[in-house]
Amino acid sequence: MNNEQFRFLMRYLNRIADDERLNTSHISLCFALIICWNDQKHKLPFKISRRTLMSYGKIASISTYHICIKDLTSLGFISYAPSYNSYLSIRFYLFNRFKNETWRKLCKCQSLLS
Repeated sequence: MNNEQFRFLMRYLNRIADDERLNTSHISLCFALIICWNDQKHKLPFKISRRTLMSYGKIASISTYHICIKDLTSLGFISYAPSYNSYLSIRFYLFNRFKNETWRKLCKCQSLLS
């Protein structure tokens, strides 16, 4: 990860930490998403299974997982395309909330990785 990507990620994490509407389950799930995004070489969208996210985020309840995903989506921290099939992966986009102000930077970071 280069310096610009690191600063971009730190801004995203700081905004998550500063948002008082989020609880520990939301933050845990965000970190799980970031770990998966990093594992897949910063590709957007990236694919991951619910089971893996729940494992990384230490979330035991499916209902808590769905509540957190719904909240993070409605607050604009992520967007995702559910598969509705437990054997298929879910496609996630991070940084949806900040698309207007930082989308060009994200695209620049993506091109640096290629």
